[in-house]
Amino acid sequence: MKIEIEKDKLQAKLVQTLRLLTKRTHETACVLLEDKATEKFIQFGRGPELILDLPLNCLTEQEKQRAREIFLTLGSNNTKNIEAPDVDGEPITRNFEVLQHNFGGNADDAAIEAIRVFQHTYQLNEPVYVLHDN
Repeated sequence: MKIEIEKDKLQAKLVQTLRLLTKRTHETACVLLEDKATEKFIQFGRGPELILDLPLNCLTEQEKQRAREIFLTLGSNNTKNIEAPDVDGEPITRNFEVLQHNFGGNADDAAIEAIRVFQHTYQLNEPVYVLHDN
């Protein structure tokens, strides 16, 4: 499912979607928060834990620096290599270097920080948020 979300409803909808994700453990379960125009995104993989990951391969050098700064405030600044599904849930065979942070099952904190990471990393003027829920 892919839906456009008004900025003032983003946090509530993301919390709701992440709570549902904690109950889905199939291989391609994920939630992506994306800007409609630029397709810049952050993602959470399948449950039961909410692990925010931000693929570094897709970022500019400035975005990588800002991402590392914001992940440091979460207590996470190590990169990992992972295999991840694409937006349509199809497996990708190549690895991505990502920054990750595990929120456990706390959808409220995960949503707040995901929005903060998105905004700080990308610094978009007027993002149009799209939520992908696979």
